[in-house]
Order: sequence, then C-alpha cells, then structure tokens
Amino acid sequence: MKFSKKRKTVIVIVAVLLFVGMIYTFRPMARIMSKKYKVWGIDVSHYQGEVDWKKIKDYDVDFVYIKATEGSSYVDERFEENKKKLEENGFTYGVYHFFSFDSKAKDQAKHFIETIGDMKGNLTPVIDVEYYGDKIKHPPKKKNVQKQLQSMLDILEKEYGVKPMIYSTQSFYIKYLDGDFNDYPLWIRNVYFEPVHKWKIWQYTDKYKMDGMNGKEKYVDANVCKGDLKELIVDEKK
Repeated sequence: MKFSKKRKTVIVIVAVLLFVGMIYTFRPMARIMSKKYKVWGIDVSHYQGEVDWKKIKDYDVDFVYIKATEGSSYVDERFEENKKKLEENGFTYGVYHFFSFDSKAKDQAKHFIETIGDMKGNLTPVIDVEYYGDKIKHPPKKKNVQKQLQSMLDILEKEYGVKPMIYSTQSFYIKYLDGDFNDYPLWIRNVYFEPVHKWKIWQYTDKYKMDGMNGKEKYVDANVCKGDLKELIVDEKK
C-alpha cells in the first residue's frame, strides 16, 4: 500500500503525538509506585535558589541531599548556605558531587574532600555520574568512565570509611555501570516506573512542587529510600 507524501507526514505527526501522550500517561505511575516507600527526601542545588528550610520542615522530609561540588574546581553557589540552614533546622542531609569526564578523578576527589571536610553524622557522599552538555552527542568511552569513577570511589571510601553512593539515570547506568558497581549503594533516576535494579534511593520525579523554593527552577527532585536511612549515615572517619 502506497501513501502520499502528505499522508505520510500526517502518520508521523500522529505517531509522535501518541508517543508524547504515552510519556505523560506513564509519568504519574512513578508517583503512585513510590507511595509504598515511607522514607522520602529531596535534592537541591543553586537552581532552587534561596530555600526557606523552615517551610520545608512542614513537609516532614526525612532527608535532603544538596549539591556541593562539580569537576575539580566548581562549588555550588548555594552549598554553604544550604549546609548551614540544614544544620540549624535539624535535617538529616548529605552532599553530592557532579562528576566531570573532563577532569581527573583524583583532582575531583581532592576538591570534594577539601570543600566538605568531615562528614561524621551525615549521609554517605554521592557521586552523580550522567550525561551532560556535549557528552550527550559525544558520549565518553565506557572503559574511561569506569576507570575514573572507580578511582574517585576508592579515594572517598578511604577518606570517609564508607562506600560512596552512585547516582545515575536509568539509561546511563545500563550503558556504563550495570553489573560492575554492585557493591556500591545506588541512587537511580526513573520518572516513569520503579527501577528494576537494586537501589537504595529512587528519584521518582523532577516535578515536585514545594513552598519555600525561590530559584529559577520552580520544581524540585523527590526521592524515596528503601530500607533504613541509618544505613547511609557516616559513623566515623577510619
């Protein structure tokens, strides 16, 4: 059966609309599936602007992760203020580092440690490893990613006496990490359904709305934790 050019265009448009519709249909499913997990939290960076943490306490948040560093020199502009306010308001919190494929792992680890210092009593440190910028079109080689990531994980584990947690998107994890980093707690993003991999924290939405966020990003990421949150607390430096 042959179709005219105009009809082919209509078919393509309809197919795209159906695909987009499916995405928005499945997206709420993640929120529904996350309800069975009672321990929940948020993660923020400078995109959320100046956060009114007193208002956030009204949401009964169990934990918070804040962005601290990126690459070998960048410090999130809201890090120090967020850290101070979280401590003043009695939150259980941790910090994360955004991993760069353009800097050596040892330099990134040094930058993180010098910025964070002691982590006793806080949640285990997190390395956020995912696509970004030009790496979406020009992805790094798997061997290099694994080598550099392992190097930073080793340095942080030696420094803090706990295995750091890895944060990643579902697609990145499957392509680069699946099966090779199973000894590390996993924080995984999937806004459509519960991840099939063994996870400790699941980021189930990036569209959570809360009063108290005053940045250019009006939404915040929401997460649930599987099991006891105390398992992620850094007891003491070895």
